[in-house]
Amino acid sequence: MMTGVIHSDWTEDPAAQRTRTSAATARASLKCELLLRMTFSTGFITGSSSAMMIASINQRSMVSVKASRDDVRAMVTALFVTNAALDRARRQKKGASTLSLLQIVATSPGIRPSEIASAQDVHPSQITRQVRELESLGIVQVTANLADRRSCRVTLTPAGSGELQRLTEVGLDRFGSFVADWEPEEVQMLTALLVKLEESKAAVTAQQRPAPGRHWARHTEG
Repeated sequence: MMTGVIHSDWTEDPAAQRTRTSAATARASLKCELLLRMTFSTGFITGSSSAMMIASINQRSMVSVKASRDDVRAMVTALFVTNAALDRARRQKKGASTLSLLQIVATSPGIRPSEIASAQDVHPSQITRQVRELESLGIVQVTANLADRRSCRVTLTPAGSGELQRLTEVGLDRFGSFVADWEPEEVQMLTALLVKLEESKAAVTAQQRPAPGRHWARHTEG
């Protein structure tokens, strides 16, 4: 009868194992941000389907342990890296930049250029040039702001709506190539997780928002 501990012929170095695990986690998290803007800007998933998947996720999370600090760090790193790449594309690639602007105008007809610049976090002069070009192409209509003669308001023209649809399809094709070898369930689960992340962020922000009123008065009354 043999006794003692049986060792395998090869044991992975702990440091290498941690690196491999972190890399795998980062790859999984990286998939999240790739569809982030497409998900929320084009309604990639219906509300009912999203709610059903989120309920399923929440039910499973009730019996699981919390994510470790390393898990969260890997997720944040992946999100930041990919978001930076998406932001560069929006700023540097004309098609992506135009799509972003048209999405904002479609959501808020009559928006002012300064508000577009604020939403995109770019200098107003960049938006001014872009709006002028799009106006010359008949994609947007620029009208005087009756409340403030120093500014104007921007709306989409019928041609602009068509261009928005065309660029959206181009973007969907692009993101579709990113997940071409994914299972449909993976894409749907990713969407549900992204929705859950946004809802969690909103809930935490609401909890941390200061109570209305004058904070110095509350301290004095206390």
